[in-house]
Amino acid sequence: MPCVGGPGEGTDRGVGRGVGASGSTAAPKASNDDPRRIVSLTLEYIKTNAHRMDYARYRREGLPITSAVVESLIKQFNQRVKGTEKFWTQDGAEAVLQIRAAYLSEDDRAERFHEQRPGGRAAGRNRQKLAA
Repeated sequence: MPCVGGPGEGTDRGVGRGVGASGSTAAPKASNDDPRRIVSLTLEYIKTNAHRMDYARYRREGLPITSAVVESLIKQFNQRVKGTEKFWTQDGAEAVLQIRAAYLSEDDRAERFHEQRPGGRAAGRNRQKLAA
């Protein structure tokens, strides 16, 4: 069976080739781990999503084509929020994420937050020391 487009081809040419004379990619009635069913489902996915696989155009437009950026951000978030000796309440973590998003948005939300922020005591294990 030919591959689904050559390297850098960036179009859906080749998608569906080798599927069968009828062009049907309906999954055969078989167990979930049957190789024929897996291939059939994979071909159906490729056929359905071929218009999203124009990688050559994405590269020309300077768009990212990997999940590396998102994966890196998740790793960075996990290190900052879930690292050792870090204990966050859900509300506290949500507040940090909201203020970080405000700074990254580069609009006036961060400034408004600091102008309207009520003064409060520190939270966490050291709050008793700070309150004394």
